[in-house]
Amino acid sequence: MKYLIILSITILSFCSCEQEIHCDYADYNVAPCGFSLQKIATIPTSKTHLRFQMIDKNIGYAHSFGGSEVDLFKTEDGGKTWNNWSISISINNNPFTMLFVDENQGYIAQRGDTLQASMMITSDGGLTWTKKDYPDYEFFTFLLKDQDGNIYSCTREGHFIKSTDKGLSWENIISVYPSSYVASIFDDQIYFSGIGHDIFVFDLDGNIVKKITGEVTNGIEQMKIIDSMNIVISSNHSTIKTSDGGENWSNIYDQEANIIDFPTSEIGLMVMNDGYCDIHQTTVIGLTNDGGQTWMKSEEMNNFKSGYTSARKVGENHYLLLVEADIYELKK
Repeated sequence: MKYLIILSITILSFCSCEQEIHCDYADYNVAPCGFSLQKIATIPTSKTHLRFQMIDKNIGYAHSFGGSEVDLFKTEDGGKTWNNWSISISINNNPFTMLFVDENQGYIAQRGDTLQASMMITSDGGLTWTKKDYPDYEFFTFLLKDQDGNIYSCTREGHFIKSTDKGLSWENIISVYPSSYVASIFDDQIYFSGIGHDIFVFDLDGNIVKKITGEVTNGIEQMKIIDSMNIVISSNHSTIKTSDGGENWSNIYDQEANIIDFPTSEIGLMVMNDGYCDIHQTTVIGLTNDGGQTWMKSEEMNNFKSGYTSARKVGENHYLLLVEADIYELKK
């Protein structure tokens, strides 16, 4: 009887102990085979909502927001170093999106408590700024540019608008609903997605060309137009691809992912959620050479994707990635 009690206590103790979970993450952030990934800079800001844009392989801008100021940063050496200017804007006006048409002409669209659209405009590369209010519109959801330097946006209430005078005035080119946060210009056509899963294609004057149904369940978060026939879109649950202009779609990844680039219909790069270990998100960078049928994945990284914001192409097979405030260089 004594031995039975001791054995029972031993079994109970063994069963009640929590087993330690070991997540086999890489010690540093890694790229898929054939690519390298290294951190080249940290943008020196303590503010949040950090975004960046590269004008070319050397010149780029970034901004972050906190309190009543925007911190604007400029790089002239391909992201290795960032110089800072502080821009005073009205308190509670949140910088919603940024666009530099070239090294000098730039725009930061703002969203305030009143929802009225306004924009900070610079013509000297960010050294000085002028605020422009647009009382006829609610805030701008994105900014795009065409080859002639004209800029486009969509307002919260669903007006797709165009400016040919560097943001001084706007004209309505089409009314859309729901409003969009995802749009792209390709071959002088605007691909525009609302909150749902439809993509509207219209020319630069607002004439509808066609409507594409994207077949995603939770709205389109990213859209890459490879050409008029090949399009990749991602939602927070999957990434799908068409090779016939949107008539048919195939699922190329069935978890959350962010598109880095699809330079061709066959070659693509994405930052991918590859599952979870305990409570930690497992992230990989995936490379496909067959249009998404198979993926070559990097080693697993811990929470890389949760801090990932965006990627900018600076050359052939050469990208800069923003992860929290860190700039990573991904190249072949």
